[in-house]
Amino acid sequence: MPRRNHHGATHLGALLAGVTLLGGALASPASAAPAAASRPAAPPPVSDFRGVNWADPRDNYADDAVVPSGQSTSDSYATTYAKSRAIIGGFSKLGADTVRLPVNPTSVNGPFWTSYRAAIDAATAKGFKVILGYWEADNAKDGKIDDQAPWDRMWARVTSAYARNSKVYFEPMNEPFGYTSQEWRDVAARWVDTHRSVPRDRILVGGVKYSEDVKPVCADSRLDGTRLALHNYGF
Repeated sequence: MPRRNHHGATHLGALLAGVTLLGGALASPASAAPAAASRPAAPPPVSDFRGVNWADPRDNYADDAVVPSGQSTSDSYATTYAKSRAIIGGFSKLGADTVRLPVNPTSVNGPFWTSYRAAIDAATAKGFKVILGYWEADNAKDGKIDDQAPWDRMWARVTSAYARNSKVYFEPMNEPFGYTSQEWRDVAARWVDTHRSVPRDRILVGGVKYSEDVKPVCADSRLDGTRLALHNYGF
């Protein structure tokens, strides 16, 4: 069973609108013995993820493209890359080494993806780990995938671009509160099976409801080896 950790949500409005601390966003997969020279390197432990949420200042529940704070859908790749380098540099001064970015079908399946990729590329070039998570639209906001076909196309496009980049991680859905435990685990297991090119230790599966109950996820053998996304709203 994977180790568990908490996902904090402390606002850093003084630094940048739409950015929050990740107080431990995920848990590591089951521990393994030190890797031998002939084996692939062990996945990073959870202590290696010190991150921030880089969010849309309007909220990541967007009816249109989700646009991280400081970016614009009208910017070119080069402009987005330059902006992102500066913003990631600011995150570095906080001691962060990980950034969690939102995606939705409009941001990925449309023209914005060409420039949005620059934010991911700039972050990984600076040595950051990047977590890409899906948010549903505000006009639905029922805790379920809005439309299966565009969602599938979105993830196919994202994983095609970044499955081979060891610094990019994938979160199939943020807070799937509309699903029952069985339904959500079925959705997550289908994602894992569909995107076999993504190593399991680079997949974050949220707990049931508001990503708060990870016990059913831990108990589902179809999700073995994936990481847990646990949101702690104890405050």
